[in-house]
Amino acid sequence: MEVRAAVLPGVPGEVEVIDEELLVWADLLVTLDAAALAARPPLRSGLQHRHYPFEPIPPANDKAAWSELAARVRERVEGMIGGMRLLEKAAQAAASDDL
Repeated sequence: MEVRAAVLPGVPGEVEVIDEELLVWADLLVTLDAAALAARPPLRSGLQHRHYPFEPIPPANDKAAWSELAARVRERVEGMIGGMRLLEKAAQAAASDDL
């Protein structure tokens, strides 16, 4: 898993387009805001994309809103990880049934 930061509203900067070489190992790319979605490179065969927008991004000084946003992102990521674990268990069970 790799995490990339986005640019906060009111803070100068840009989100760089993700280099395709960084995605050679990946089978899933997840974007969390419009800037990340716009920076997404063309997807190669075998690379899936999911977009879970967490917007609007709160002002940088709104600690309560950032805590809430962090909890929402954590919940989504933990849900994705749980789903991946279930798929892995199902694949292992199917493989052991074939023996």
